[in-house]
Amino acid sequence: NNTVAFEEKALQELFEYAKTHFIIEEELMMKNDYHQFHNHKDEHNNYTGKLVEIFQSHQTGETVSKEILQLLKGWLKNHVLKKDKDLGIFLNSRGIV
Repeated sequence: NNTVAFEEKALQELFEYAKTHFIIEEELMMKNDYHQFHNHKDEHNNYTGKLVEIFQSHQTGETVSKEILQLLKGWLKNHVLKKDKDLGIFLNSRGIV
């Protein structure tokens, strides 16, 4: 089934991207004493938890394309455009581009 294969690949790529991105971002926050580190890390953990839930649903045979899109939309709107933007401003103020 093409949908199953697509979802499997999408979830694997999301896990890999999130893992790498979060490690780098969290190291930057810790090295620069980012005042919102714990809150930001909690959001990363929450996102990872949601990915695990979606993956588990996928493993039981459920179609999860809609859930993947909703997660990405919410992540972009609520985290990347707000929390990551604030982190960028903070890092720029410290001379980190």
